[in-house]
Amino acid sequence: MKEKKNKELAIRLLREKLSNEMLWTYEEISNLTHLSKSSLIRIMKAILEKKDTVSILLHGNAGKKSHKAASDQEINFIRNLKLQYPVITIAQFRDIFIEDFYMNP
Repeated sequence: MKEKKNKELAIRLLREKLSNEMLWTYEEISNLTHLSKSSLIRIMKAILEKKDTVSILLHGNAGKKSHKAASDQEINFIRNLKLQYPVITIAQFRDIFIEDFYMNP
């Protein structure tokens, strides 16, 4: 069974390691938190840069739009196209879109 990774515990243990309260090794912390050594080193670097716990816990891409997401212009185009065909199914709409716009631009 895959264990849950515990960043909060890792931050606490790394701070103890940094202040010499406990002599933890990266391997011991890794076993307790199920984070890789490289992840622990990245967190330690953030701690040394005086970052707060919340900013360390948040993923760098949190709140950002996916680079694969459709643009607002593309979404509006598809919505306006669908308005021309109010009673067709998604499969029919897909066929129309592929035939009229994808295969014959």
